[in-house]
Amino acid sequence: MLILSPCPCLFIIYHVACLVAASTRQQFLPSGLILRNATFDDAAAIANVLSAAFDPSPPFQYRYQFRDKYPVEHWRCTYESVLQALAVPFFTLQVIVLPKHRGPGDGSLVSVAGWLDPRGLSKQDWNSGHALASKCSHKDENSTRAADFDQKFSKAQHKYLNDVYGSNQFYLAALATHPDFQGRGYGEQLVLSGIDMALTLGLDVVTLIATPMGEPVYFSLGFQSIANFSVTSIDGDLAFPYDVMIYS
Repeated sequence: MLILSPCPCLFIIYHVACLVAASTRQQFLPSGLILRNATFDDAAAIANVLSAAFDPSPPFQYRYQFRDKYPVEHWRCTYESVLQALAVPFFTLQVIVLPKHRGPGDGSLVSVAGWLDPRGLSKQDWNSGHALASKCSHKDENSTRAADFDQKFSKAQHKYLNDVYGSNQFYLAALATHPDFQGRGYGEQLVLSGIDMALTLGLDVVTLIATPMGEPVYFSLGFQSIANFSVTSIDGDLAFPYDVMIYS
C-alpha cells in the first residue's frame, strides 16, 4: 500500500498535550503484529519503507528528478527528515512491526504513518506549510519543481483545510507500507489508530489529502471527500490529482 499526503520523503511533513503519554503507546494486532509509536531507533527502517514505497509515485518522480544520480544523498535526506519528525512534539510517527519468528521479514518494521497535531505549531508554521523543512542540500531534488509544487499544494491545503478547520484537526501527513507487505491492511490499521488518537486528543476531525491510489481505502474507513484539486507541473504538461478528505 502506498498512500501519501502528498509530497514524498517526509519532505514537509507536518502532538503537545498527548505526546508523552503516547510515547509508550503499543497495540497487539491479529497475527501478533505490533502497532506502536516510533522511536529514534526506528529511523533507518522508516527511511527504508518510505524510500521503497514512494518510488513509484508520479509526484515523487517529478520532484526527486535526480534521485537515481544521488541515491546516497536521497536516502540520507529521508533519514534526516525522519529524525527531525521524531524530535518535534507536534508530530507523531506510528509504525507496524511484524512478529518475530514468523518467516520472511520477521521482526521487520513494514508500515508507517505520520500525524500532525497543529495545536503544537505556531500559526505562521501551520499556515506556511513548512513545519518540518528538510535541512539537506537535496541534490536528488529538482529545486525549481519542488518550490513550485509546494507553493501550489500549500495554497490548496490552506484553502480546504487550514482556513476551515484550523488547529481543530488531526492531519495525516504520510502513510506508507513497504511494497513487499502491501495489501495486508497495515495502512488501514494505522489510520484507525490515528482516528482513535484524535478522539483522545479531543480533536473533532481527522483530515488528509489523498492520492487516487489511497481514496478507496479512506472511503472504506468512513472518510468523506470534500474537495478535489490538481497540482500542475511547471511546464503544464503534467497534473497530479488529489482528494481532500475528512473523518468526523
